[in-house]
Amino acid sequence: MIADFIINETQKQSSGFQYISMIYDIEDYFDIKINGAELMKIEEELWNREEVADVIVEDDCFDIVLYTDYAPNYDSQEYEEDDIY
Repeated sequence: MIADFIINETQKQSSGFQYISMIYDIEDYFDIKINGAELMKIEEELWNREEVADVIVEDDCFDIVLYTDYAPNYDSQEYEEDDIY
């Protein structure tokens, strides 16, 4: 459920394929308090999702990278142009 929320937020809010979800925002949304064991469980759930290319868990956030096939706001032309420099 929380992994779904994080992935959906990444797909909606990201201008590309990467997004940082703040843990306090997740706690507020679900009206819960997330402890260390729960962070590890959520991280494992995210790693098991086919959409997720990378997950970094910090004390206050989840840094998520989606595969571009699952990133509706990803514009490959924009990134190719940036690579020219």
